[in-house]
Amino acid sequence: MENRHKAWLLCEDLLVRIRDEFASEAIDLLDREIKSGNIAINGEVSSAPEQDREYEKKMMVIGNLLKEKGELRTKYSKYVEDNGENNPKMLERIESLRKFLLSVESISILIGYVNEIDAWIKEVSGEVKAQSVSDILSSTYGVSAERKEILRRVLTKKKFIDDRIISKEEYAQISSAIEHSSS
Repeated sequence: MENRHKAWLLCEDLLVRIRDEFASEAIDLLDREIKSGNIAINGEVSSAPEQDREYEKKMMVIGNLLKEKGELRTKYSKYVEDNGENNPKMLERIESLRKFLLSVESISILIGYVNEIDAWIKEVSGEVKAQSVSDILSSTYGVSAERKEILRRVLTKKKFIDDRIISKEEYAQISSAIEHSSS
């Protein structure tokens, strides 16, 4: 068992790594849309190092995309639904629009996870008396359906283990937390 004084720190660290992975996935989706020509970025963000500036710029673009998500769906839905055209170029464009709208929806879900995890991290910092990461997750993940979805997604995506975002021990702690909450 972990030292009870550091269990909340370990849980916070785990959640930060999971949050950062979801943010990274959102940025990867944005990058694919930029490369495909569906999104263009113009302008600069003034900041410190270039890497931070690039991250800030992409997160700003994601924020703007999410603000305009409903408008984009409304604007393009008539094209996406009207696929009666036999014109191959038009069909290709419609398929491209569908993929773009799916990417925007996926980015929205991922950023929703990031925001929920931010709130979760604040809550976890108050769990200083907890004995283990599993105990903390078990007592805090049931607060919202989104947290349950986040943990289940972490457990079902091999990438979290394969890319060493979480360890096998952390995987077991998450599984245990879900199991204890269900019973």
